[in-house]
Amino acid sequence: MKFKNFTTNSIKFILIIAIFIFTNTLHSQSYINAKYAYRINLPKTWKISYEPSKEDAYLVVAENENGSKLSVIVYENNYYAGKTVDNLGINHFIGLLKKNYSDVNFITSDMESLENDKILYAIYSAKKDDEDLQIGQYYIIEGTLLYIIQIEAKPNLFPSFEETGKGYAYTFSLIGKKTGKYVTNTKFNFRIAFPEGWTVQSTYIPYRATDNTNLAVINVNVYDDDEFKGLTAKDLDFEELIEGIREKRKDIRVDVKIYTMIDNVPAAHLKYDATEVRGGKQQKITFLDYYIIRDNYFYFIQCSVPVGMYLNYKDRFNSVIESFQFTK
Repeated sequence: MKFKNFTTNSIKFILIIAIFIFTNTLHSQSYINAKYAYRINLPKTWKISYEPSKEDAYLVVAENENGSKLSVIVYENNYYAGKTVDNLGINHFIGLLKKNYSDVNFITSDMESLENDKILYAIYSAKKDDEDLQIGQYYIIEGTLLYIIQIEAKPNLFPSFEETGKGYAYTFSLIGKKTGKYVTNTKFNFRIAFPEGWTVQSTYIPYRATDNTNLAVINVNVYDDDEFKGLTAKDLDFEELIEGIREKRKDIRVDVKIYTMIDNVPAAHLKYDATEVRGGKQQKITFLDYYIIRDNYFYFIQCSVPVGMYLNYKDRFNSVIESFQFTK
């Protein structure tokens, strides 16, 4: 048994109550920007700065030991509404670069795939504080927002750093077009975004969100107990979790049991099928359970939908999990 100062009966009790009431990398960390609704992986060992703050930064800069930088820059302006990168043209982006750099010159551009879309990637030469630089930029427009993912290094370092920077740039994704309004809980210090258009009960814990069919459900619950102090989700034993679930769902069939990370905090994830009454009849349901322990709190997030509908909801469920963020 992996629990320290924690009983099997306690975890079973939590799981039974949760069921009754209502898914990492070694070298990178996931950063979610709630205000501008995007997610990107950033290197753990680099110096990272945020302007004006981590939670709503319009500028995020990750700098390595030789001064090369990966940045995400967000410009918000009604001018961008209805525009495309082609509409704006290279001269627009050169104009933006000239706000912070001198001697800006366009070198080349090409179309690349990012977040399953074809977008423009352009390379420039520039100077800053009389230092020669080479800069690569990706451009994404969503509504009134222009996102620029920038790779910057000295000319002799740029070819190798460009490969590294692109690796992180490829993890960029917009969560705003997949999820809806963020719900913030000040007592338990977290926020989460439920899918756009869903009915959400968020005036008290547990939170519950349902789609217009009432067949897809997302639950969020939090338990406060001193027994959790000093533990993480990696202290959870999957067999004990499954045993606790089986007390209410006898026919549970487990597909996935892994440890992962959510907002840089260890999480245990189970994916399983079991029978439940939903929509007025008994049917097989796919459940995605996520368990997080932080300080005295045990966070439980569950997404579920009938088995035959799961593939249509998979991306929406993933975006909800990606949106989960601790506020303190």
